Amino acid sequence: MTDEELKEKEYIEFIEDSIKPKGTTRIILHENKGFIEIFEDLRWKLLRRLTTEEIEQIGKIK
Repeated sequence: MTDEELKEKEYIEFIEDSIKPKGTTRIILHENKGFIEIFEDLRWKLLRRLTTEEIEQIGKIK
């Protein structure tokens, strides 16, 4: 495998693994709702809800 293929494989494995490193952050969006979670103590904890403006800005990212 090339270095690029190895990096892609590692990235996919990280996404698919249910256990994340402490401090991993994720953003969840659904329709007009959104929130930020952080992985701590072997589970996801709600950090905060996203504002309407933040959801709109994230929606513009392609």
